[in-house]
Amino acid sequence: MKTLGLLFTRNVSLKIWVDSGLLEREKMIYEEQLKQGTYDEIYWFTYGTGDDKLAEKLIREGKLDGRIKVIPMPALWKGRIGYDLYSLLMPVIKRKDFKRLDIIKSNQMDGAWTGLIAKRLFHIPFYFRTGYTNTMFYRKMTQRKDFNLWKFSKIEKMLYNKCDLATVSSEHDRQYLCETYGIQKEKISVLVNHVNTEKFYDMKKPQRKERLVFVGRLVEQKNLFHTIEAVAQAKAGMDIYGQGKLQEQLFEVIKTLDADVKFMGTVPNDQIPSILNDYKYYILASEYEGMPKTLLEAMACGNLCIGTKVEGIEEVIADGVNGYLAEDTSVTAIREAIERAESDRQFEEKKEAAQKYIREKYSIQSVLDKEKELCSQFWEGKN
Repeated sequence: MKTLGLLFTRNVSLKIWVDSGLLEREKMIYEEQLKQGTYDEIYWFTYGTGDDKLAEKLIREGKLDGRIKVIPMPALWKGRIGYDLYSLLMPVIKRKDFKRLDIIKSNQMDGAWTGLIAKRLFHIPFYFRTGYTNTMFYRKMTQRKDFNLWKFSKIEKMLYNKCDLATVSSEHDRQYLCETYGIQKEKISVLVNHVNTEKFYDMKKPQRKERLVFVGRLVEQKNLFHTIEAVAQAKAGMDIYGQGKLQEQLFEVIKTLDADVKFMGTVPNDQIPSILNDYKYYILASEYEGMPKTLLEAMACGNLCIGTKVEGIEEVIADGVNGYLAEDTSVTAIREAIERAESDRQFEEKKEAAQKYIREKYSIQSVLDKEKELCSQFWEGKN
């Protein structure tokens, strides 16, 4: 019997996954692993005090596989300091559950040290998985060196050096970590973000809107001020799905520029495939990215995608082959990329190239197969 333990990101609960619409996306790989017999049971260690009751409800409603056991945080530890202490003491407090595991896996860096502690206490192999590299994002987001960067760097280096297996979502993440911490390249594997191509696909709708669509958080990283100005200069139209702290400022820019840009609000994750299929173009002109899942999903849905030539995006879009890349993150470069995309007469060819690329490299089965191969070293001899 093979059992996996997943450590939720510190402060994150199952309820947060449900309320934010992330459950469908996040649970997919684990339910597939159970279905395919990779694991017999999976334990989710969360930071929600009532997550076990919520899980029981989801299982009754058929929304969660019953072989996923949710281990909630005791109410005693609720609160900022409590979360921190619980992340350190969890293997002791929940030792009966940890002792059942064959491998312990992190979901992000924040809270991953719990896995290292469990490894030391119970000799459980620790699989350090991250969706993005914390210090790389922090450097780009703040443009400064401070105590937080020093702290994150120390934790990151320790986790990569002490774990039994490490995966990152892109080649540029691996290169950054190897160069920054002197880690051997063989120590870290690239395991890309998966796309559910049974949900995200070309629905062959009769006619797509001749507009751009953006789906995501309204934050500085996404470079939406420049994107909106570029859309206005190109005399194009764009619809924005998402929310964030910049919404009011962005709305003022739209009014000032008299841009044809509309805020569409937030929608449940299960509606995103149909929404993407309503549009011809998808745009993600970010300042930086890890491995942007919405971009992968848009490509799978047959959108002609426009991005910026930055890490994360240029690893996915091949300019003029399966989408278009702006040379940099400036208004002029983004406008030129939009104009090139809108004047393209080979939309179907690029759409098919993008879909083929996603099916071959980012399908859930290819990710499952690679992770199974990487983890098989830990359960040799298990039934």
